Amino acid sequence: MVAGMSASRGAHTLCRATGARMSAAAGERIFCRAKDLLSNGETATAREVVNVLGRWTSHAQWNEIGIATLLDRENPAVGFLEFRRKRVAVDADRTPMRRAACKKLNQAQRFLLRENVAKLPFKSARLAASVGATAGELNREPISELACDIVFDALCTSQSSIVEKGIADAKRAAFEAADGSFAPDVFGAELNAGRRVIATSYAFFPGSLNAIVLYLFFRCAPSRGCGLDSVASGAAARTHTPPPSVGLC
Repeated sequence: MVAGMSASRGAHTLCRATGARMSAAAGERIFCRAKDLLSNGETATAREVVNVLGRWTSHAQWNEIGIATLLDRENPAVGFLEFRRKRVAVDADRTPMRRAACKKLNQAQRFLLRENVAKLPFKSARLAASVGATAGELNREPISELACDIVFDALCTSQSSIVEKGIADAKRAAFEAADGSFAPDVFGAELNAGRRVIATSYAFFPGSLNAIVLYLFFRCAPSRGCGLDSVASGAAARTHTPPPSVGLC
């Protein structure tokens, strides 16, 4: 009986150890910006992405605090130059005018996620466990700005600076599986959808050369792309096709 109990404890310990290794491996999965069409640029790990997602469940938690409250106190009619005269270093997204327009159109802003999400505590133990961490560990880890941008790309399915608030909340819920763990395949699918949107816009603006590159991208690129060399060589082969020989009369 003692031997059976020892075997049971050993199996349980092995299962926990195996689960921990799987979670740690899941935390090392990497993601790129949606605008990185070939996925060969800077990357953020699933752990860094979860460190952003695990701090909020509603856009209002980061879109209505911090600098957002300061912008709401300003008169949106003063104009950008008047706002700059107050010696506040801002870009166009950080003006009262843009903030007022986004509120009117029911949109959340990218810069507010980057600016405010670190102010929120990490609370989701199940999300943390799915990438081999605890909520306390992730709460102490710094937020990656790249991970914030990657998360927002997945929310807006593009590289836009804004996203509809309802869509942001629905996407955030979808990135969490039924058991509360991170859903990397769903998250990655939204990034890939964003790449298709961006690639299509590049193809149509400004012209047909980009359409050729788009064709080559979808023809030869798997989930992480085929590499710039493959695209370049394919484009060169198509561009430098020798003309057909013409017989003399």
